[in-house]
Amino acid sequence: LQGRAYFLAKKQRLEQQSATEAQQQAQLAQLQAEIARCYPRAQVAADRIYLLVHHDELDQLQHRYQQWQRPCSDWLLQLSEALPPYHFVEE
Repeated sequence: LQGRAYFLAKKQRLEQQSATEAQQQAQLAQLQAEIARCYPRAQVAADRIYLLVHHDELDQLQHRYQQWQRPCSDWLLQLSEALPPYHFVEE
């Protein structure tokens, strides 16, 4: 591509990238709001969300996790193993 066609293609690529980033941020905000609704005491830290869940509620968490994954196609959600006791205690 040369001249005007090059700049038009570059502009379209930047607009597409901006739209994709906006969609990702909207999905993230929606996911965080839904998690906060279900688990009001959730802690957000950078790219992680910590939940304090009783052992009896693990099946319910798995079900919700699958529901959260569907509308968030641009994100990879993962549940990790339980953290050690007192991990959530602030100093």
